[in-house]
Amino acid sequence: MSQLKINEAVQQLKPGDTLTIPAGTYHEQIRMENISGTADALIRIVGENAPVINGGGKGIAFAVVNCEHIIIEGLHVTNAEYGIDVKSTPARGALPLNGMVIRGNTVYGLDGSKDGGHAIAVYGENPHAPISTLVIEGNKVYDNYLYWSEALVVNGNIDGFVINENIVWNNDNIGIDIIGFEGKAGDNPDVDCARNGKVFDNIVFGSDTTGNEAYWSGNHNPEGWDGERRAKNAFGGEYDRCCGGIYVDGGWHIEIFHNFVFDNDLGIEIATEHKPPLVTKDVHVHDNIICSSNGWAGLIFGGYAGHLGYTEECTFTHNILLNNATSIAVQKSKGNRLEHNVIVGGWEAIDFNGDMAANNDFAANIWENTENDEDYFNQLETLPDAQKNAQQRGAGLLKDPAGGDFTLTAPAGFGTAWRPAQKYLDLYGAFLSAQEKADEAVEFLQGNEIKGTASDDKSLCTLLTDALHAGGHKTAAVARIFKTAGSQHMVQVIVRYGEMNAFAQATTKEGVRVTAQ
Repeated sequence: MSQLKINEAVQQLKPGDTLTIPAGTYHEQIRMENISGTADALIRIVGENAPVINGGGKGIAFAVVNCEHIIIEGLHVTNAEYGIDVKSTPARGALPLNGMVIRGNTVYGLDGSKDGGHAIAVYGENPHAPISTLVIEGNKVYDNYLYWSEALVVNGNIDGFVINENIVWNNDNIGIDIIGFEGKAGDNPDVDCARNGKVFDNIVFGSDTTGNEAYWSGNHNPEGWDGERRAKNAFGGEYDRCCGGIYVDGGWHIEIFHNFVFDNDLGIEIATEHKPPLVTKDVHVHDNIICSSNGWAGLIFGGYAGHLGYTEECTFTHNILLNNATSIAVQKSKGNRLEHNVIVGGWEAIDFNGDMAANNDFAANIWENTENDEDYFNQLETLPDAQKNAQQRGAGLLKDPAGGDFTLTAPAGFGTAWRPAQKYLDLYGAFLSAQEKADEAVEFLQGNEIKGTASDDKSLCTLLTDALHAGGHKTAAVARIFKTAGSQHMVQVIVRYGEMNAFAQATTKEGVRVTAQ
């Protein structure tokens, strides 16, 4: 197959065919529509030695419309607004779409910063029949600008899916999202929601809205998502850090387990952004490890505002939560059960948004206040007496998580024995070290007046990076200028770590002052 003709070759595929795409860079957009295999004769599109699909900077790099029994595997997709985009439409009629597999692809460097974009998206927009037996596994998704959208998402009329063994990192919005009730498949909520799915064995980290203009409170939301007025600063606002590593927004009958989720604004969130009577229900979150969620909380459930729907009949069991800013946040919800979780560190144990303490069942969990903060347990004390008395307190519950050892010393039956591969536990330790260096670099920049001349943002980044290196912060770099107010600049400092070239970041919210020489 010659280069620049993948799309032409795709149009000729028949059941049982395999299209092998050799190494190289292909500057084109691919569209499959009404091309299907069968259960016994799949169509395979397979990349050999990591071919790159370059989408030309806009639109969809690889679009799949009303196709089934297709495997897309081994492609590198970049430089578009949308990466791999699968969709059903009403034109399909009453026939479901089965057997779509998106496996082992790498999607990076997308720019949806104007109107939104996804790395991997599956949208069921046919109200007459669902997308079923969907598998999204073993993909790598990183370094994408997504605006309002999500990195890996299933949405609408999807009944039966598996999302597993994906690695999703350093994206500026939600890592993995399961969505319903957005009207993608009409107005019947029994149809218009992703349901009956499993999300497991994924590694999700670095989901952070810092720098994403869709979440700049000065543009549209000066009081923040929680209604609290933000403090004024030189830049007139701040970034609302509210994107989750894994998020269910309107899904039903979903199991989320064996995921390692760290360094996201929020860890795992189960909620709905839509009005009653719409609810998210029957989601089971168990045996996950959730760490270092610094936007707000590690585990969140419930509609975030009074006019939104409830989270109901969900369970949260046998999870490990470590050093999240707030460990558990409870919003508009009822009838959910939390049991046998191990919760260590953070600024506060739990945050009830409104009068939610009596709406859910807090069975036995064990908590460790690593900082001995007298306010740590304040809201936990508002639980009904029987639930409050069921909570246990401990010390030294995890052996050495910073060193990659999550061995539990908690009583038997609490937490999870599941562990991701050791290289990912080690990666978490590398992140902690890199984050400390990034924070120190920000402190240096904010504590010193930088002298020099810069003609544009690129040269300013170079000037500030040189200042960091001269000040002894050899591994830090200024990657982006977010905002400028006079001689002050809000900048992103990053420190790279790990074999995946991931980065920890810190932002100079109060500004760096640069004085011309």
